[in-house]
Amino acid sequence: MPEREVTVGELLKQRGYATAYLGKWHLYGGGPGKHGFDLHDGETANGGPGLYEDPNPKDIFGMTERGAGFMRKHVAAGTPFYLQISHFAVHSPILALKETIAAYEQREPGKNHSAPDYAAFTQNLDTAVGMILDEIDRLGIANNTYVIYMSDHGAPLFLSNNVPLKQGKGTLWEGGLRVPFIVRGPGIAANSFCDTPIAGFDLLPTFHELSGARTALPEGVEGGSLAALFSNGNAGAVKRPREELVFHYPHYGGGLGGGPHSALYLDGFKLLKFYETGALELYNLKEDFRETRNLAAEMPEKTKELHRRMLAYFEDIDAQMPKANPDYDPDAPQPQRGQRRGGRGAGGRGAGGAGGAGGARTPGPRQ
Repeated sequence: MPEREVTVGELLKQRGYATAYLGKWHLYGGGPGKHGFDLHDGETANGGPGLYEDPNPKDIFGMTERGAGFMRKHVAAGTPFYLQISHFAVHSPILALKETIAAYEQREPGKNHSAPDYAAFTQNLDTAVGMILDEIDRLGIANNTYVIYMSDHGAPLFLSNNVPLKQGKGTLWEGGLRVPFIVRGPGIAANSFCDTPIAGFDLLPTFHELSGARTALPEGVEGGSLAALFSNGNAGAVKRPREELVFHYPHYGGGLGGGPHSALYLDGFKLLKFYETGALELYNLKEDFRETRNLAAEMPEKTKELHRRMLAYFEDIDAQMPKANPDYDPDAPQPQRGQRRGGRGAGGRGAGGAGGAGGARTPGPRQ
């Protein structure tokens, strides 16, 4: 995380906000304190603090209390605030309250979900989110506070099941990209839905607009503000430099068949490109969000059009692309889960979207 990058924390501090970032950082670069956050947990890792077990598994409740204390302090002082809690849950290793695990062990396994420890893990996280909402209500600030709940990607298949979506973490299928995005706040009608595609990088311009800032966004911001969706749902629009959303994964990951691949979304269609074979697949997500019917052969012109857009985008941003690995040995032993895999190609950093596409209002995990 280079210091030249402008964060939400730095933007909002310019508007007089107190800022906090608790939990998973995993960006290096000196930690949140180097990037605009007053209260933080330092430069933390990905899987979380392994020593935090019952009664504070994964520091779920410790982070919650620190966040609640931060809110209490700045409400009392009359200071606007930004609080981000990036939970280590539900990332492995699995840690949950023993009492919650015991309760799930008494239940019959479900068809799609059968792990009592992972169910308990998820419930403990849900409880912590509820504690923050309760604190907002106690402080009397619910009518002028936006609360956004989201995930960065779908669950890995060895831990959970993303049915009815295809695949999961480490892939650009819907099971990897389509995530919950739930918002509560001023002007948002309860139980309303929006299916406009969005991505995590839309949040920075969203907070910039909601804070009342009139200054220009930093150069190179690809996202657009979601404020119009918050107030108008599908009648609103997100204005970005490009119409399409692109996700780029030019390396090997943990998903099934997790070779280098890219995805592009536009007007309800999704194009997938797989670099080991050069194959293109096209799906109409409005009719087939399970991605069961590849339309590339039936709609060759649409496939070519979206592919041209994808290539133009990668050229414009100088995206790092996978290259052939001359030392690839198909007969070599495969690495165990969690190890890096050297396949036919080797890649580098991702380009484009990196947060998932979700619905924009409350509640519901919609594309």
